[in-house]
Amino acid sequence: MATSSITHNFILSDKRAAERFIHAIEESEIERANRHETHSCNVKLAVSEQEILELMAKKKW
Repeated sequence: MATSSITHNFILSDKRAAERFIHAIEESEIERANRHETHSCNVKLAVSEQEILELMAKKKW
């Protein structure tokens, strides 16, 4: 969820709407807590001067 979407004002007009809103927030928190994020990035650490120079040569300025 984009953070800008939570800055708008909204009105909960009845008890049922408030309960649904609270339930949705609680479910979101539970889902976030149970999420095991994995990344499919392939990372190589450039440690030598030559590796760093080769990496910088690929950079598009």
